[in-house]
Amino acid sequence: MKKMIENVLPVAVENDFIVSDHGDVSAVYRAVYPEILSRSADEYEAMQAGRVRALRALPPGSIFLQQDLYRHRVVSRGEGDPGSFLAQARERFLAGRTYLRHACYVTVTQTAPGRTAATSRVSALITGNLVPRQVLRPSAVELFEATLGQFARLMAEADVTLERMREADILSTPARAGWLERYLLQLQAPGDILIKDLMLQPGVTV
Repeated sequence: MKKMIENVLPVAVENDFIVSDHGDVSAVYRAVYPEILSRSADEYEAMQAGRVRALRALPPGSIFLQQDLYRHRVVSRGEGDPGSFLAQARERFLAGRTYLRHACYVTVTQTAPGRTAATSRVSALITGNLVPRQVLRPSAVELFEATLGQFARLMAEADVTLERMREADILSTPARAGWLERYLLQLQAPGDILIKDLMLQPGVTV
């Protein structure tokens, strides 16, 4: 029997939002920052001030999470025009060298107002609603969506490009690991799938 990771974890994905069982709503972005050492000191100060303005635009109770991933990669041959003198010189100089490829993901979470942490004494199962009423109101989600649009515009003014990840990018398929699975299991590529079925008869196989 196959199980997708979203059926195992206490989260769901609706309308490109990740919704937890406590009512927290999260949006995920791919972030593209300017190349390092490509700006002057004054420009970096302006970019930092712009990012601060974008964070201040988020509503109270929001959580901003930035994940920077650096993966070792090797420069491969065959890129560019093989007959070009510059391409041949590049291959001789760079082919086989390692470098760090950077990927950045930003998650903005709106926590459920008035949520109490679940303990042995307090559980969400003894409340009147399993999901906070604020999350069930369409107006609350629409307001958070508008706030995210303003946040993305302010980040763009700070020279940071945000690309919203959709449901197809977040969730996994039988042949591809989605962003959620890669985030939790620290997978390097969508093709790296760790959650698989176990068969105990006639032997232990995956």
